[in-house]
Amino acid sequence: MGSRHFPARTVLFEKESNGVTYRVPALLYLPCVAKLLAFAEERLSADDAHANLLVLRRGSIYGSYVEWEDMRVLETATLQHHRSMNPCPLYDEFTGTLFLFFITVLGRTPEAYQIVTGQNVTRLCCITSTDQGLSWSKATDLTQQVIGGAIKEPATLWLEVASE
Repeated sequence: MGSRHFPARTVLFEKESNGVTYRVPALLYLPCVAKLLAFAEERLSADDAHANLLVLRRGSIYGSYVEWEDMRVLETATLQHHRSMNPCPLYDEFTGTLFLFFITVLGRTPEAYQIVTGQNVTRLCCITSTDQGLSWSKATDLTQQVIGGAIKEPATLWLEVASE
């Protein structure tokens, strides 16, 4: 099989004229359907405290190019009165389930405030999709279930994507 050639550069999330910017992108390839899913934080400015929502663009791979759908907001990827950050997608090929892990932070509380005061207002959450990201479940707060009493009074939480 020949190698696939993709454009050297494609801008998926571009800063808007009103100051809205996109940060912390995460890309996931779904080989079973030849799709790329690109996630990012939508921020009201570049400041971490201005993170707002998570967004998604889906791309279909056709031979040597990718056709990208319009960006859409992941409206269920939030908790009330929280801002959503750090998208971390994971795909379970066995069940066909897409998991999107992320954190939410109460209001505009900065990370430094949480660290200095030792008051964690960050929650670990997840939404799922079984149709390659077309529709999503409601957010589940996993904080207590995953961390529970393992860490006594964490100052804050974060997620990051890692690969081998």
